[in-house]
Amino acid sequence: MINIQPIDLHSVRDGEIINGLIYITDYTPKTDAAGKAPIYGTCHYYGKTIGFKICDEYLQNNLNINNLVGAIALIKGNVDSYNDKIELTLTEINFQHGVTDINIFYKRVDVESVFKSFVQFVNSNLTQPAATLLFGIFQKENLFDPFKVTWAGAKMHDAQIGGLMNHTMKMLRLARTLIENDSRLAPWADLLYLSIILHVIGKVLEIEDGVYTGLSYISHRVFGAEITMRNKDEIVVTFGEKFYYDIISVQLGHHGEFADKPVTIWAYIVHLIDMLEAHTTGFLDKLENGDFKTKNGQKTVYVNSSNLVV
Repeated sequence: MINIQPIDLHSVRDGEIINGLIYITDYTPKTDAAGKAPIYGTCHYYGKTIGFKICDEYLQNNLNINNLVGAIALIKGNVDSYNDKIELTLTEINFQHGVTDINIFYKRVDVESVFKSFVQFVNSNLTQPAATLLFGIFQKENLFDPFKVTWAGAKMHDAQIGGLMNHTMKMLRLARTLIENDSRLAPWADLLYLSIILHVIGKVLEIEDGVYTGLSYISHRVFGAEITMRNKDEIVVTFGEKFYYDIISVQLGHHGEFADKPVTIWAYIVHLIDMLEAHTTGFLDKLENGDFKTKNGQKTVYVNSSNLVV
């Protein structure tokens, strides 16, 4: 009997026969149609992403001809384990099943509660000119709704509905702690807070429903800088030209050694806050999702290119 319910990827085990719905988040089409190599991809359920492979040539042909990233598939298959990682082998795939609501696969924050906290933070911690400027940009660029629901990432930290806003709020609280810890930062509070809010705002154009868009190769850093550039006059009138370029520097340089390196102290500080928040949330997500190894009786999680003991 076919199960018309999502497969709980948190509970699948090696050797298990499975059937049900999966949400396809990514796969690589075959370039050599005559080759015998599998198609590899990933599927997602409530914060858990697992790889799958397809060996059947007929099924591969369907995925090669049609772009089915972001599709819901009714599948049969089995669960395998390779190098302590669970993988699904799909033997049957059907896209004609009548289920279209992708939200059944997603974790989500309490969107309205987090947004209320965001508005309260802005009104309580930014100066009135800074708050007015920010909400003016959000209104002009139609950012309020996408900011509420966009994911922070497709696989990493806060990979959930509202993840971008949630990640932003956690970074703002960390920044506030730094300012409270050393009052010498206080004169730059508006710059630090606005830079954090805008540093990954470009993700509203990079990620849609947890899947990277066709323009994601441009990067949220560039998309975010474009938004800021369209509002240059308002920023310069309110805070001056250097303030404007400092925000741009954060948007382009907050990835540190993983992309363009920071060229301002503000880009460097936001990079450090970003790394702390993202890696902390990321390792907690991995523990929650069972994405860890056990060695000598100790749990280890993979964080920032290292296996670390919990």
